[in-house]
Amino acid sequence: MKSQTLFDWDAEQQGIILGAFFYGYVITQIPGGYFSEKYGGKWFFGLGTFITAALTILTPIAAKSSYGLLITVRVLEGFGEVRKMISCDLSFHEKNAAVLEK
Repeated sequence: MKSQTLFDWDAEQQGIILGAFFYGYVITQIPGGYFSEKYGGKWFFGLGTFITAALTILTPIAAKSSYGLLITVRVLEGFGEVRKMISCDLSFHEKNAAVLEK
């Protein structure tokens, strides 16, 4: 008895879907750090959290709509997540650096 699947994606397509998050994450490493340092970490932390949460809620809808839309949503989730990580890292070092390191 063959089980029915909701999505008919082969192994390559599944890999692209899973990797799409990291494409967005990698692309925004340097710009995310620059803007987080320039405008402050709290804005990027809040914005990144909101964007990632909203897109995560939309992920099932995107998956049911089309393969391309799901990849787009996953890349955008990566954009939001990198800002969150960089802003937390910068804020931590700003508050905890030794006086001579500032």
